[in-house]
Amino acid sequence: MPKKELKKLTKNFCNLVDALKGEGYGIQLTDKAAIIAGKKLYGGFAIESDWTYLQGKVAVDPSKCFVKWAKCSVKLSIPQNKRETKYLLKVMAFLGTEEGYKFSNEFEFITEYRQEY
Repeated sequence: MPKKELKKLTKNFCNLVDALKGEGYGIQLTDKAAIIAGKKLYGGFAIESDWTYLQGKVAVDPSKCFVKWAKCSVKLSIPQNKRETKYLLKVMAFLGTEEGYKFSNEFEFITEYRQEY
């Protein structure tokens, strides 16, 4: 990965860690990767990782539905701005509800940022 791209991704990674902690999600940091736990959710995101599926991406699912990263209901790039971060947080709040569980359990997916949710 080019140095400039890695620097930007690292900044976005750190911003996401701060945003998730601010919303009360538990974050377990590893070397250039993070696990999200709490509020009935399980997920992860990474800059570089042995979990190649997560490199530069966020994957989140209700805890009761999680099987593997590739099957997570939310599969988005790491947010690059406040609008994308806000969208991701709204989607995560939804996934933590009973309706969100049903959405995930029916193998519905969110794979791109939208104007509204």
